[in-house]
Amino acid sequence: MKWYTETDLRDFEPIWLLELTLGGVIYRFASETTTIGSDDGSVLFHGTLSDVDFVSEMAFASEDFELPAASCVVVFREDIAERIAQGVDLGSATAELSLFRKDSDDDLDDRQVVVSGRVELPSYGSLGEPVSLSIEADWLRRSLIKPDAEHVIGDFNHPFADENAQGMVYPMLFGNPGSQGFAGSPIYVYSVVGGGFLPTVKGLICGHRVTCSSINVVRVKAADASVTTTAEVVQTDTDANGVLFSYVTLTGDYAVGDSYFARFDVATGGAQPNPYNRLTQTFSLSQGSIEGYLQHAGEILRYLLHLSGVKVDDGKTAAAAQLLSGYELDFFIGERVDVMDFIKSELLPLLPCSLRASSEGVYPVVWRYDATSEDAKAQLTADRHIYRDGDVEYQQTEVANEITLRYRYNARFAKLRAQVTVTGDLNKNTGDFLWRNSYSVTSRSRYGARALDLETELVSSRATAGRIVNWMSRAYSAKHRTIRYRAPYKLAYLQIGDIVSITDSELYFDDQVVLIQSIEWSEEDLVFTFLLIPDLPRDTIPTG
Repeated sequence: MKWYTETDLRDFEPIWLLELTLGGVIYRFASETTTIGSDDGSVLFHGTLSDVDFVSEMAFASEDFELPAASCVVVFREDIAERIAQGVDLGSATAELSLFRKDSDDDLDDRQVVVSGRVELPSYGSLGEPVSLSIEADWLRRSLIKPDAEHVIGDFNHPFADENAQGMVYPMLFGNPGSQGFAGSPIYVYSVVGGGFLPTVKGLICGHRVTCSSINVVRVKAADASVTTTAEVVQTDTDANGVLFSYVTLTGDYAVGDSYFARFDVATGGAQPNPYNRLTQTFSLSQGSIEGYLQHAGEILRYLLHLSGVKVDDGKTAAAAQLLSGYELDFFIGERVDVMDFIKSELLPLLPCSLRASSEGVYPVVWRYDATSEDAKAQLTADRHIYRDGDVEYQQTEVANEITLRYRYNARFAKLRAQVTVTGDLNKNTGDFLWRNSYSVTSRSRYGARALDLETELVSSRATAGRIVNWMSRAYSAKHRTIRYRAPYKLAYLQIGDIVSITDSELYFDDQVVLIQSIEWSEEDLVFTFLLIPDLPRDTIPTG
């Protein structure tokens, strides 16, 4: 997607363009009449577009996000009421709203698309009367349920399965489940063939290839609850539905009701193959394992976004994934889930990022708590570049200064077996599993004790669990504040999530580091909402 840079907007003012397709006819409007070159020759946009309203925003630490949407008013040169009377449905029209550099040598391909989708809630009158409409992207509704419906153990594909395995979903595995020395994921006995004391018994690990050559198999005997562990070679097969799966041949005596679990070993490899080439940032499921297995949270998020079936802005997603590489995950998905719902409910709460959607698709924005003025994409001064549009407002954000995360899921007992805590309590003894930092201590002194308890089945690494509670202790150490400023369109190169610095002597802002939380686009100017995320060692202004 074309996105204007600071240089692009230095000498040219952008105008709005609207292309609306109705009944096979393309109608073109602009905020002022203009002719633009294209591959098909010159294209005329009629200057009857007005009241453009578009808000791009991102919620802090929110599981949800809004699809791009805009509203505007146009005047058609033909009688739309007559076309509708003839059977054309204005409610089925599609539209694209974009920005274009006025008086430039750009052609139509150089426009900056803001939102494209279906026309919603239009209203119209007679010939010459304005038509009001909204444009909304609808591709989020296409989120898929995974694993696929045929990824289930049943009589058709596995007629010799253990009764306890019938109806179980082929698991999806990530990272190294169980590598910390516990039962990481279930193994389902899908084939028991042969009579006698030692039949051939096979256990299904997952519904995809894995990168490891072998795993440790933990067996729990139903008769006496005794536990044995053996190393078994991993193989692949294809079921009657054509679904590839990974399995092991289970050794030792077998009895109906015995339970089996996988415990991966880092030395022999991991689970889900990594489909990304970190050198080129390309993505290909067909390439299999390019660089080991998926374990970094950013790459897993990227993978699941692709798997969801929704439109993904992969360039921005790949860039964000690199910033989340310090978080390692080990887990399995053992039931069919809406992938986007899983991302929002299980994955996003662990990471310092939020999802947002552009005209190019969904992508994560990483919250830069450690940003300084040197990281700023722009240095803005009030009454020179931007103009204050309201008061500084405190937000109803949750404050927490004792954060506990329970993690390391044991599939055998279906429970979490470890926890870490960061606290602001100076009277507690610290150690490997409980510690303090300046954010939690200062927060407790200002707000009193505020506890937050969390749990996750996706994390087994203590280092990752520690990183999670540490970023949370910074994010939730104090109330967040927002401030709105108006700005000319020359700043339209800035995007949601960008770090900028603000100098405003009236508010005692001196290169105050902020994050762009929302941008409201109108015909006249932009309105930025900046989020001041407290970072007590960094900020020079009081936050209490």
